[in-house]
Amino acid sequence: MDVYAHAKRTIMIGVVCCYTFIACVLACINISKFFYIASVWFITIILFLGFFLKKEQELQSLKNKENDSHIYQYVYSLRRFPTKIIHIVFFCFMCFFVLLFFIQLPSMHLLLSACLYGMFHSILFYVINRSLLKVIEYDVDYFFHLGYRSAIIASDFPHTSTFKRFIHYGVGGVSLSIMYVLTIHRMFIQSNPNEHVVFFIISIAFLAFFVIFYLAVSYAVSEHIKTTIYTLRERAMREEIPNVYTDEFSILTHTLNIYNDPTKKALRLLAKIENKSDEHKYIADHSRRVAYYCLQIGQLVGLQDRQLNSLYQAALLHDIGKIGIPDYILLKKGALSKDEFSFIQQYPNISHFLAETVFQIEDKDILTAILFHKECLDGTGYPNQLIDKHIPIMAKIISIADAFDALMSTRPYRQKKSRDEAIHILKSGSGIKWDEHILNKFINLFTKKEINIIN
Repeated sequence: MDVYAHAKRTIMIGVVCCYTFIACVLACINISKFFYIASVWFITIILFLGFFLKKEQELQSLKNKENDSHIYQYVYSLRRFPTKIIHIVFFCFMCFFVLLFFIQLPSMHLLLSACLYGMFHSILFYVINRSLLKVIEYDVDYFFHLGYRSAIIASDFPHTSTFKRFIHYGVGGVSLSIMYVLTIHRMFIQSNPNEHVVFFIISIAFLAFFVIFYLAVSYAVSEHIKTTIYTLRERAMREEIPNVYTDEFSILTHTLNIYNDPTKKALRLLAKIENKSDEHKYIADHSRRVAYYCLQIGQLVGLQDRQLNSLYQAALLHDIGKIGIPDYILLKKGALSKDEFSFIQQYPNISHFLAETVFQIEDKDILTAILFHKECLDGTGYPNQLIDKHIPIMAKIISIADAFDALMSTRPYRQKKSRDEAIHILKSGSGIKWDEHILNKFINLFTKKEINIIN
């Protein structure tokens, strides 16, 4: 079943039933004004449906445009949609109330309609939130797995606090209390002032109902909190938790997602390893610089936000496999032996393995960029000797940024090159080692002075 259509139908039926019930009660006690009450009811229903369907169409228009910006706006608006609907319902009731006033209903009957709406307000608030929660769960999970992770996490903050929820539910309690006073006034103070026993029994019954109502609400909130905590505890160690919550747990889930974000994990790891040795410090600094250059290139070649995020993560982790290579090989001043070079050729595989297992990255774009960033267009690279058309674009971008930063860095086996020397070396490998189109984009950044060399 379409969860969105089900939620839409449930909300419309619930609101129509609310106004219909109030109108029927008022019509029964004001038979002479039946036509006017029916007209007011009809106008209110049309008003609600007009506002509701307009907001729903605006929301759907964002969903149908699948890019990062629109997905962010859609999910952000979807999280706020329950509150907007309840505001529309309240506004329509105020119009309903004003129209009833103009057809000159007695003040006690107007107060009765307000009390009836107050009781329905709490019920509608619950129905609207529960119906749309299923939509939020479905859409957040759907877009999360499509790769719009950044857009989903950015939209985590809108939520209805428990305090505001109790205010909405408290409207029902206040309405019950007023109904109680009206009932006592009508049944006893006006007609049977001496019937104290009946008064006492009905008072106890209303109070008991009031207490049971709030105990039920408290129990529901308590169970929601316990269930949510248990769910988050079970999923907290995973890479990502789809944020389907619309209360304070939205903030907690956002925090867990930030902590578990692969980019944050990579940055934390680089910060830790750079204190181990000079070579580890070089790997960490080099990886950060390469990630910076990659973002500049990625934007020029037209990568989308989601792809740029994947490229940045891959660049941060592309050299992490070197921590598994002995320092005497990495720092050797002379030429590497055949066996030593074979050892070096394994580090992309190690980086790929660590990204997939330790960081639990499932994004194929990230994993292939890490694995193939040392491949050359002519098939002389490693580890798989791929040729041009089989090398992913992200791997090509990292390869250029990696080579440039390595040339600009002092290593035990050679001195660093100047910017012009590094660019000249890259140009000499254009179309052979590196993609000519991407390389030209990168070089143009320096020509136009739109990028800084990071030390």
